[in-house]
Order: sequence, then structure tokens, then C-alpha cells
Amino acid sequence: MKLKYKQLFFLLTDITIVIFSYWCAAFLRYEADIPAESVQNLMLYTSICVFTAVILSVVSGCYGSLWKYAGFETIFRQGLVAALSTSVLLILKYSLFKNEMSGSISLIYGIILFMLTSGIRTIPRFAAWFKAIYLPSPDNLRRAVIIGAGDTGAMIIKHARDTRGSESFYPVAVIDNDSKKIGLKICGVKVEGDINSIERVCKNNRAEEIIIAIPNASQSELYDIFRKCIKTSLPIKSCRNFMDVKDYMQKDKIALKNVTLEDLLFRDVVKKDMTVAREFIKGRVVMVTGGAGSIGSELCRQALSFDCELLIIYDINENGLYEIDEGLNEGFAGFDKTKYKLCLGSVRDVPRIHEVMEKYKPDIVFHAAAHKHVPMVELNPFEAIKNNVSGTVNVIESCVKYNVKKFILISTDKAVNPVNIMGASKRIAELVLKNMNNKSGTTELAAVRFGNVLGSKGSVPLKFKSQIAAGGPVTLTHKDMIRYFMTIPEAVGLVLTAGAFANGGEIFVLDMGQPVKIYDLAVDLIRLAGYEPEVDIKIEVTGLRPGEKLEKLHEELFLNDETVNKTSHEKIFILKSGINDGVKTESFNACLDNIIKIAHDGQDEESLRKAVFDLTKS
Repeated sequence: MKLKYKQLFFLLTDITIVIFSYWCAAFLRYEADIPAESVQNLMLYTSICVFTAVILSVVSGCYGSLWKYAGFETIFRQGLVAALSTSVLLILKYSLFKNEMSGSISLIYGIILFMLTSGIRTIPRFAAWFKAIYLPSPDNLRRAVIIGAGDTGAMIIKHARDTRGSESFYPVAVIDNDSKKIGLKICGVKVEGDINSIERVCKNNRAEEIIIAIPNASQSELYDIFRKCIKTSLPIKSCRNFMDVKDYMQKDKIALKNVTLEDLLFRDVVKKDMTVAREFIKGRVVMVTGGAGSIGSELCRQALSFDCELLIIYDINENGLYEIDEGLNEGFAGFDKTKYKLCLGSVRDVPRIHEVMEKYKPDIVFHAAAHKHVPMVELNPFEAIKNNVSGTVNVIESCVKYNVKKFILISTDKAVNPVNIMGASKRIAELVLKNMNNKSGTTELAAVRFGNVLGSKGSVPLKFKSQIAAGGPVTLTHKDMIRYFMTIPEAVGLVLTAGAFANGGEIFVLDMGQPVKIYDLAVDLIRLAGYEPEVDIKIEVTGLRPGEKLEKLHEELFLNDETVNKTSHEKIFILKSGINDGVKTESFNACLDNIIKIAHDGQDEESLRKAVFDLTKS
């Protein structure tokens, strides 16, 4: 109703302008002395003007736009209305009426009509521009430097200035690496330099925040921009998607987001079509061992979202099972709790595994249960082998016994040339899978290998954030250590897709993106929190932990003798077998049985370590 009243007001305004324009044209034509005999004809033509102008305005959509956003399109429409209205008058004059009225009145009328109708519609834009340029910025708005003088940057500036006060920021300067733009103005805001001058520009303009508006920037470009922006210690926001602002006329706010840990690590989060993974999971019974862990719980969430027939969540962690149960109830409103079963049990407990598989008969098993923290596993090698190696054997044998269609092992890049018990145990688990695949019957066995995930319990970024919150110091083991990172949802989405590709015996490797230097990560997180490294928050190098060695400062994704083949997914690769995978089944089984026996005896740690690393290198 409010919109209809506005449109009626606009209509009446246009009628007034039309009448004024025609009589003003006649006044000018007759030099302020309109003949009395022409008044009747003027009234007739005025009626025609009103009728034609209103009809043309309605047809061309002149009443469907907001004046505060009037631009070239609005002016073009008004010009079209004025031209057509003038044409109608001239056609009628020379075809039907053929009176003594001057044709020049119609031409002058068209010019005045165009000027007034387009002028009145652009007044709000002009007022906003004038206010933005010549009036001081409101004290309650944060002064922002915009990085990017392209379309996205222009839209952000235009919207912030045209809707002065509706946004929480006020653009005061622009940064762009295009030297041709430096010194010019974009929507009234000057481009004051390139990214190398960001600190100077922010200081000169008393900036309070930085907004990155470059949706098509590459990873390397964003990395360079971010590393220079963060030195200003100002809050950094981004508008990475042009869609966030292109329909700004229908929004009250521009969709900006704070720079997150994912942005900090410059991971291009996979947003590929998940049709393959969905079809792989839909309608099937899925079992996840270690289902209460970081990766396991996300596997459970995505399996449910892809409409599995039934989900079996298997874990020894009672509190973890309780937490995932609560999380699923909150995350899936109105969700049917019969879609999943919580099963408390260990992968070391063979009868319990058999009991669960016999009862629920899973089609797909994701084996995420493992001891994974390097220092803790290094201090408890017997438990690591019993869980990571013997537990994997137990689950695979049970899968084969109960005709599970697919078994997917969640492995790690630490299995590549392992220097610690955790990595070695996962490498042996991969070798177990490859050796058992040939006698697995209808069960297809495969593994997916990837690096560190953001947000997992005990991960480096979370440790750094908690240390920063406590006031420091931030501790790291070595200044040159480099690691790969990806988000948990991204990793799990790729695991599900890789599982759909599996035919048996493959080890899949995920594209982990660019490696991140841990020291740089610590510096960036400190600055993101608003502190200055080594001034407000100290960074201490504590030395390598148990299980870490200098030669493993740089993580590897595959062995020296391994190569990879592409799959139909750009982020998933299949390892071509290396010489280490050619261990004879008989000798491998003998070594494996020996390792498991030593682990269960729990007495001779030196013998265990030797046997474990001998097998990974054989």
C-alpha cells in the first residue's frame, strides 16, 4: 500500500511537470505573449501531452525504479518518453489538427520535459553525492580504506555514500595496484596508492578499518595484499564475491565479512557440485568409526545431510557420543532421531565390532578412529599400534566378513616417509589395506590421505588462538616449520567424493593448496587479534617435540617413488603404487603379526619401534 501511494505521488508529479513544460514552451515560443486564440489549442495539446506522457512512462517502467538510485538507465527512459511524446504531438499536428499552432512548441516542450523529469529523479543522487563530498563524515562511522578500484569497490563506495548512515563504515581512500588509476577518483574517493603504500594511506586518512574488494584475485595476490594489510593492525573485512554487492539497491547493508582463519590460510574452499558424493551416500547404511572426533563427526553430519538410510556412529568416547547426539539434534531441526544409532565401542574390541556390523549391516564404512596427536602417540607407542594398526585390521576383517561394499580409511600425510610412531602406524594401516584388498571379496578397500584440518581438537591454529586470548606467549616448535591446512567440511566433502571413486586398493591424495609457514601463521593471528607480535604478544620457539625431526619441517603428500594420476575432480588424485607397496603378502603378514604381538605384550619398546619402521621402509 505504501508503494502504491508513492507511485501515485510520482504520477501526479509527472502530470504537473508535463503541464508546466508545455505551457512554459508556449510562453517561450510566443515571448511571454500567448495569443488568446491559441489558448484553446494549447489546452487540447496539453491534454494530449498528459495522456501520452503518462502512458509512455507507465509502459517504459518509469514508476518502477527508486529515485535514490537513479542513473543512466533512468535518464534514458525519461529521454525516450520525452522524445516519443514530442513525436506524437508533431504527428497529430501535421496529420489531424493542421492548425496554426507552431511546431517549435512541441520541440521546446520535449526538451523541458526531459530536463525536468530526469532532473527531479536525479536530485536524491546529487544530494547524496554533494553530502558525501562536501560534508564531513559522521563521527559514528568507521573510516575505511577500500582495496580495489574495480566494479566491486565502486559499488561498495557508491552504496556506502549514497546511503550515508545505513552502513557502519565511510570510505575515505582507495588502494589499487593499477598505476593508471592512482590519483584519479572513483565515486568521489581518491585512489591514493598501490598496496605497498597501504600503511601510509591508512595513517594519512586516519583509517579505522580496511575492506578488500577484489573478488577475482588469485591466491598469491590475496596473500600479498593480506600480508601488507595486517601490518596496519586495523580490522580487515572482505567482499570476495561480486554477488555480495551487485544487487545492493535491494539491500540495506553490504555483505562484508571479517577475515577468518580460512582466509588467513588462503584455502580456496571447495564449493564443487556434491552430486557424486550425494549419490554415493543416499539410501545407504553408513558406519563411521571414531564418529565423535573432528573428522568423524563431520562425516556423520554430511552423511545425514546427503540422506543416508541409516548412520551408525561408533566411538569409544562416551562424552563425544553425547556431544554429537546433542549437536545433531540442534543442527537438524525436526530431524528423525531414528536415522542414526549411537554405538559405544572400541575398534580393538572385535566381538563388539562384529555385533554392530551384524546388527546394522552397513554398506559403507569410514574408518576415522585413530590416535593422532604426534607427541602423545610418541609417548605411548604400544597403544598407538593397538589402535591405529590392529584396530584397522579388526575393522577391515569385519567389513569383509559382513560384505560391506566399501571401506574408506582416513589416513594422513604424516604416513609419508614417517619419522614418528603416529605417521608410521598410519603408513602400516595403508599397507594393511593394500595387502588385504586382494582377499577382500566384494568389499572395496581404499584410503584417503590429507594433512592438517582447521578446527580439529589440538590443532596448531586453535592452540595459537587460545594462547593469544591468554595474553601469550605463543609457542611454536621451529621457526621454519611449514604445514598444509584445509577446513574440516572441505576435507570431508572430498573424502566422500573420493569414496565414490574407489574401486579397491587406491590411496587417494587431496590437493592441500599452498603450504603455510607456522611462524607466519602465529604472526598473522596475533595481528588479527589486534596485537603487535613481539610487542604485545611474545612468540617463543620451544624446540621440536617428541616425534618431530628437522627433516620433517616440510610436510610431504606422497613418497619419493610414488606418482599421482588425476581423477574427474580437480582436488582429488590417485597414487600410483610405489616400490614400498610391493611387499609380499606372506612376509608382510609375518611382520605385521610380530608388530601387533609386541604391542600387546607392551614390554619391549625398542623392538617395537625397530619393527614398525623396518616395515614402513621395506
